[in-house]
Amino acid sequence: MTPETLNTPYVIYPHPPFASESGFEANTTHTINAIDPIDQIDQINMISGFCRSQNCPIWDQNQSLQEKNTKLEQRIAQLEAQNKTLTKRLARYENIRRDRALLKRLRRRSQTTTTRFPGRPKGYPGTTRPTPEPQVIVKADALTECPECGTGLDQPFLTKHRIIEELPDIEPVKVVDYHEDHYLCTGCSCRIVSRHPDCPPKGRLGKTVYVQTTLLKFEERLPLERIGRVLSRQGLDITDATVLELLDRVSGWLGPRYEQLLALVRLADVVYTDQTGIKVDGKQYYIWDFVTGTETLFVIRPSKGKIVLDDVLGKDWPGMLVCDGSRSHHSFTHNIHRCWAHILTEIDQIAQHLLETAQAGKTKKAGKAGKAGKAGKAGKDRKDGGRKNRHGERYRRYMEAEGLRKGLHRIYDRLKEALEKGPPPKERGGLVRYGKTALRYWLKKDYKSAKVRKFVKKVRAAYPYLFTAVRHPGVELTNNRSERALRTLVVQRKIIGTLRNGKGVRMYERIPSLLATWEQRGLDPSQTLSATLTQIWKETCCLHEQPKQPAS
Repeated sequence: MTPETLNTPYVIYPHPPFASESGFEANTTHTINAIDPIDQIDQINMISGFCRSQNCPIWDQNQSLQEKNTKLEQRIAQLEAQNKTLTKRLARYENIRRDRALLKRLRRRSQTTTTRFPGRPKGYPGTTRPTPEPQVIVKADALTECPECGTGLDQPFLTKHRIIEELPDIEPVKVVDYHEDHYLCTGCSCRIVSRHPDCPPKGRLGKTVYVQTTLLKFEERLPLERIGRVLSRQGLDITDATVLELLDRVSGWLGPRYEQLLALVRLADVVYTDQTGIKVDGKQYYIWDFVTGTETLFVIRPSKGKIVLDDVLGKDWPGMLVCDGSRSHHSFTHNIHRCWAHILTEIDQIAQHLLETAQAGKTKKAGKAGKAGKAGKAGKDRKDGGRKNRHGERYRRYMEAEGLRKGLHRIYDRLKEALEKGPPPKERGGLVRYGKTALRYWLKKDYKSAKVRKFVKKVRAAYPYLFTAVRHPGVELTNNRSERALRTLVVQRKIIGTLRNGKGVRMYERIPSLLATWEQRGLDPSQTLSATLTQIWKETCCLHEQPKQPAS
């Protein structure tokens, strides 16, 4: 070392205890200049060479550990590669049913015409619950000292107002004594009874009980037993039979309003109709619905034929019928618009079925590829040139159905988009010509699939009635309005299963019809039902009873 390097940093290495045999002192240290790398490397090589020349056990142990470490690293890399391969193979066989269901859902999602994320569309104005004005002010308890340390507190530095909406406590059942005045007319010997309009003509239960029972059954869709439980929590204990009797009385009182609703439906220019089955005492009946712009009417009949339309709408009804196109509709009137939703749904199902068939055939063919062997060689001698490519044929049938499906969806989407703008009559005529020309193009094609040919035959029969709504403003292309109205009774059917007798038929015709009509008109069902019952009872609050004639 030179005097010039005394102020430079150094690395101190202690000598091993056996260094004294080669001229080094036993407890001295080597100083390696950290600045000069060449000097440093020479000194390290000198020490390592000394250890190797002296057969140092630490050096041998270090070399052995390095070799083991290298082998372990190679083994870890080998196991990681093997684990990655086995993980991929396991993913094919684990939860295979779940994977198939997921692939099926993905295929169905890919068949949709438009891609839309769940939730409201982007840019849709949000809504916030409005804050009502408080009716009661409740102040917090004043604190004089800290609950933790007992230090005295001054006046609060902040008072926060929290507006809370609370339901009122359940009040006890109110018992009302209504007085009825009975009169005897001296002129005609009639007995006249006068009562308050809120007093029901029959029974011991009040108007609110009738209203709540009706809404719990047909709005909340509760069974009779659950309705009794709800009313018992409010302090009124009634049985299931009593609930059924209350509903029957309400349907009887609403009879005149139901007849008025039927008369309004007959006067409508456009009626959307549909039907679904239901059991009545083990026999097959059908729920019909007739929907207009402001009315919804339900009828339950043992037939789905023309006789129901004649009974509800009349034999010479001049309006337009929007329907799914059953025979009863065509035999009733020719002024029909066929629902596009039924046609699009059917072709979607056909295309999906053909796609699944083609994919199943491809998988089956791949599984049997190893077993082809001699059968494949023998097939070469056939007259048809070998085994027929069934998978290719199935795929071609699917592609035909898929092309038809896309073509029908394009026609419907263009008509719908144009009708939403309210075009004038001249432009509506152009839309009709476009729709018929585009539809004829797809119907004239030759399809190999039997299901597609059957579907095309059905569309050809409906061809004259698919563009009726285009010429008439305000008429929808689909029958979804009727489908949505019918869904209410479909859910009720799933709950009750069946109707027992004519009492249930009358109940499920009248009450749902009036509730759906009120909701369609933007009226509150509870308030409207209460006002309707009051009006009906008011019309019968003065009863005129003729004296009984003695039997001859």
